[in-house]
Amino acid sequence: MQTQTNSRISDTTPSSQEKKIPDADEAKSAKPLGIAPLREALLVWISITLIAFIGFCILFIRARNYENSSMENELKGMALIAANLVDGDRMKELTDDAQTGGELYNDISDPLVRFHRSVPSLFYVSTVRMVDGQVHHVLGTARYVSDMRPGTPLNRNRVMQPYESPDPALIETLKHHHLNITKRSSTNKFGVFKGAYAPIYDSRHEATGAVCVVLDMKEYNARINEVFAICLSEFLLVVLLTTIMAVVIHRSRSRSLCHLSRMYGRQAKYQNEIEEKNRQNEELLANILPFDVARRLKQGEKIIADQHERVTVMFIDLLGFTRFSSPLTAQEVVNFLNRVFSKFDELALRYKLEKIKTIGDCYMVVGGLAPLDDRHMRRVALMALDVVAAFGEIVKDEPDTLDFDIRIGIATGPVVSGVIGNIKFAFDLWGDTVNTASRMESHSGPGKIQCNADFVQHLQREFIFEDRGEIDVRSKGMMRTWFLVGAKSGPPSGTRPGIDTTTPREENTNSLQKT
Repeated sequence: MQTQTNSRISDTTPSSQEKKIPDADEAKSAKPLGIAPLREALLVWISITLIAFIGFCILFIRARNYENSSMENELKGMALIAANLVDGDRMKELTDDAQTGGELYNDISDPLVRFHRSVPSLFYVSTVRMVDGQVHHVLGTARYVSDMRPGTPLNRNRVMQPYESPDPALIETLKHHHLNITKRSSTNKFGVFKGAYAPIYDSRHEATGAVCVVLDMKEYNARINEVFAICLSEFLLVVLLTTIMAVVIHRSRSRSLCHLSRMYGRQAKYQNEIEEKNRQNEELLANILPFDVARRLKQGEKIIADQHERVTVMFIDLLGFTRFSSPLTAQEVVNFLNRVFSKFDELALRYKLEKIKTIGDCYMVVGGLAPLDDRHMRRVALMALDVVAAFGEIVKDEPDTLDFDIRIGIATGPVVSGVIGNIKFAFDLWGDTVNTASRMESHSGPGKIQCNADFVQHLQREFIFEDRGEIDVRSKGMMRTWFLVGAKSGPPSGTRPGIDTTTPREENTNSLQKT
């Protein structure tokens, strides 16, 4: 094949030196690029916000623990101070309820009252003793509480008044003389409180009881709320700054990615146009050339010429077409031929045969060009039978078809195939088998399918043939020929068992595009 022919085929694909263009999949993925900046901004915002929230929780917990530790240390310190203010020797003299409010009672409680007055966060201070395993009140600062909290109905403790449901920490202090603090805060109608207990000693450093210091948690809770507010404000500030940063990132990335998306879109459109042109060219190439020949041309083979030992060539001629078409317009002639030859094309595709060309009202088809195709003669026979039936269906409603019919000639034998031409290249066959098939057609009869001996020899077990005897064939001399009548058994023609009715041109086109 000439170099010009190959250049026309190779022009359908982009040069390897051209700029790389994204394929269709990349083009599809390029469309949603505008969503990527939003995902990126949300990811940044969520990440920083999550880190800020974790930091807020850690900071608040540590601040609360610090405040709680400070409060407990402060409460223990106040319990020790209160214990040192009580005269343990004189407290032992308070043993009777009648001493409540007396001179000795007031002398011992006055230092506690003054201490209570100096610490506004204290709710109550009292002393207790344990006698025979029972905890009893001795004295307290209820008088000061009543003065400072007029609405608080709190009675002063009476000497040796039994202490109902004492705190386990208080019992621990009385028994083992340790400084203790309540494990948890207590809540009642007056508020939320927490207590500490310290042992009281006499002059001989013997424990005579314990002092109870009860702290009002209002001030402590206020400090905790203040810490929480500070931590929360810092967290919200971080969230606000993160939001602003995410918006800036989103807008910046959106502009750049939208520009990139437009570039991808233009390149993808160009690529799709090239692919569509390639697909159309591949389909056109596959329709005018056998698949193997088209593949070899695409691969750059310059001269296509092959020797085939056994192929089957069939010529189909419209007998009487000139007289039939003479009263028709040009448009009507072309329309009729298009109907007939389109039906022949359909049958050729169904039986996987290669259409070679049409010459006027003559149609040429061949089978067996593919290597190892030993069943092509059977498919040619089936197509010939279906062509006769299909032509009858086409012309049955046409007027003036008395002398209008079809005749077919078939011959099996060796041929040479190849591609010729520089600009309008074409695939064709040459050899005695082609001439013999043409003679079989020209010497056939109306509605008849005339075959040579080689064709009949391979199909006489499957098909019915009528021996025509010897006839004088132009340029060939005397030849014995047969008419193909039909198949010996099986379904009607067109639905033969073992025949794949898929369209081979479609398969060849797809395979050619992958080459």
